[in-house]
Amino acid sequence: MKRRERVFAATIAGSLVAVLAILGFLRITAPDVVQANPGTHYVAPGGHCNGATPCHATIQAAVDAAGSGDEIRVAAGTYTGAHTDVVTVWSTPYTYTQVVIITKSLTLRGGFTPANWTTPNPTANVTTIDAQRHGRGVTIVGDGTQSVTLDGFTITGGDYTGLGNPPGGYLLCGRTGGDCGGGLFARYVRLIVRNCNITDNIASRTSQYSDGGGMYLWYLLSGSRVEDTDVISNSATASDGEGGGMYVEYGGGVSFSRTMIALNHATGSGGGMMVFQPDGPVTIEVAEFVSNTVSWPSEQGGALAAKLTYQGDALRMDRVGIAGSETPNDGTALLLKKQGSGITRAVLTNMILAGNRSTSAGNTNSVILVDGQYDFDVSLAQLTVADNPTPSFLRAIAPRSGHFLTVSLTNTLIVSATNAFVAYQDPGGTYSGNVLIRHIKTLTHNVTTLHKTENGSPTFQAVSPLTGDPKLDNMYRLTAGSAAIDVGVDSGVNHDVDNEKRPMGLGYDIGADEYLVHQLFLPLIMR
Repeated sequence: MKRRERVFAATIAGSLVAVLAILGFLRITAPDVVQANPGTHYVAPGGHCNGATPCHATIQAAVDAAGSGDEIRVAAGTYTGAHTDVVTVWSTPYTYTQVVIITKSLTLRGGFTPANWTTPNPTANVTTIDAQRHGRGVTIVGDGTQSVTLDGFTITGGDYTGLGNPPGGYLLCGRTGGDCGGGLFARYVRLIVRNCNITDNIASRTSQYSDGGGMYLWYLLSGSRVEDTDVISNSATASDGEGGGMYVEYGGGVSFSRTMIALNHATGSGGGMMVFQPDGPVTIEVAEFVSNTVSWPSEQGGALAAKLTYQGDALRMDRVGIAGSETPNDGTALLLKKQGSGITRAVLTNMILAGNRSTSAGNTNSVILVDGQYDFDVSLAQLTVADNPTPSFLRAIAPRSGHFLTVSLTNTLIVSATNAFVAYQDPGGTYSGNVLIRHIKTLTHNVTTLHKTENGSPTFQAVSPLTGDPKLDNMYRLTAGSAAIDVGVDSGVNHDVDNEKRPMGLGYDIGADEYLVHQLFLPLIMR
């Protein structure tokens, strides 16, 4: 069996800067906050802390000496020295190899200097945990009672090849026989990762089913957050490795914000990120997925793959840009797949999808693939989809007999595609359930076919579709004279991709952007 507890038995790297300009997002960075803590430890290279005590030469020494709830402040430098530890949780021993292992509630902050232990600056004072290909950078293991914060670190040089599950085993990683978490591994804790750079880590070079090149987040507790963090150039390159940048398994109530996920690679699904069967909602907001890739011919989800079982709102995405993703197959940007019983909902708003590529010749390959399987309700509003070297925008696959898939879209802007919407149903077969794509105020430009039935009798409902030139600029925002201005409806989304108010003028605009020049005229209109 591929996975314990399963429900069922170079890209465009050279143009990264250009792609970021296309997305045009502003990174809104939360201010660094230094919290007073009577249990504070200090770490500096060579143990030279300029009089601050207690002083340690390694991060691990400080972790070992600290009490639960203490804070560890780390000066700039590169910290190495991977070692192997055995941790017993619930009477079960686990063996891990890393530079730093944490099993208690702690706050670790990088970006200090021995001359200034008060105000961290991780940009100027780079604080690096380098595993030097001898394991991973950081392992965090709890029993469900711990809270851990990592703030201001670069975690790099991880390679967990051969250090995860033994053949047939499943205790150290989620999939039998696989390795996991090249840079950072966290399990059964409430985790905050802030102001970090997770880069150049490998889940495994040889072991099949090895996931999470940069991060492997397993059973995180509600309230866990990854924010103001870059996950760049990580890989899960062994056969069927998923989540090149990060892998989020089980857990729930986890959020990702102001995060860059770029230039990551997986052989399996989720070149940038895999979300696998969370037990609660996962939120992704103000995030950029850039030039993430999948290489195995049958796999999908170049930027993000989400396999969802949670009954209720399992996935929410808002103010997200996806550009330059690549798959050999379908779902060049996104794979949304429903697994298990009950009704699951995914809500995606204010997204820009541009330059996402399929390398195969399939004429229905899509930017977004929605695979119903069971009861699945997907809602999309205020999306701008343009210039994707992929034939179709959205493809929906019917669920199993007796189940439904509903995809609802409002104020969607689609530019340059062969097909806007494609649906597949297998009458009389396994996947013969009801599939409905219903869209309101969809504006298309240079789109050949609005609805394409790939097989069976899926249902399409188009409410007030429009055609016209949206006149997008090079960052996919609206310009004067756009056919998208003031012609939408109230989608229930009161802000746009730049967090500007909706509506700005005489009506709602179509797409991710609300035309800002209206602000100049509102005072005159209101006089």
